[in-house]
Amino acid sequence: MKVLAAQFVTESNANIPYKMELEGYDLRFGEDGLAQMHLGTVFQEAGIKVIPSVYANGFAGGVIVKSAFDYIEQRLLKDIRAYLLELDGIFLHLHGASEVDGLEGGSGDHHILKQIRALVGPYMPIVVVCDPHGNLSQEYVDNCTVIRSYRQSPHTDVAETVHCCCRFLVDLLNRRRNIRPCYRKLPLILGGNRVFRPMSRSLLSTAIWMKWKKIPVF
Repeated sequence: MKVLAAQFVTESNANIPYKMELEGYDLRFGEDGLAQMHLGTVFQEAGIKVIPSVYANGFAGGVIVKSAFDYIEQRLLKDIRAYLLELDGIFLHLHGASEVDGLEGGSGDHHILKQIRALVGPYMPIVVVCDPHGNLSQEYVDNCTVIRSYRQSPHTDVAETVHCCCRFLVDLLNRRRNIRPCYRKLPLILGGNRVFRPMSRSLLSTAIWMKWKKIPVF
């Protein structure tokens, strides 16, 4: 079995007085990019070959110049097309809070996922790791098979979350089933860096309890 892996991470801030150019990215390909994705040995231990695509980390910055985004997205889509008939699944590490100048809808993350789903069809498993304050929408979630964010702030559990999602993808490939994440908007507003306030702490505790009880939770 084969899985394609890619990463596009940009946390855009429209108040920053400069735009993100391609030169602002840590941009890598092939095995060099794969080494930065924290995948560990989960796929190798399961006998699954990983096909590396693009690793593009822009960290935090301004709004992304569209030509820079187009280059990254098209490189990823080109790799998927090249291996489409061989792929069993896709692993994506996205931030969720990118903003692309002149892009319909604004979000680079949402656009990438939409284009990939249109390319691979409705059945291929797509597992997404994201930042907990990335922007979600019904369409974005519907285009995933599994989506899971880090749970710590600062994000000390990035590698742990990536490994967890790799295991989810391995499990899906070994035990094929039609699952989708559920999108729900809760009636609350959390300010920045408030992840340990009572409401969010309660939600996280519930998720941990469900995992302990072996109730499927991603």
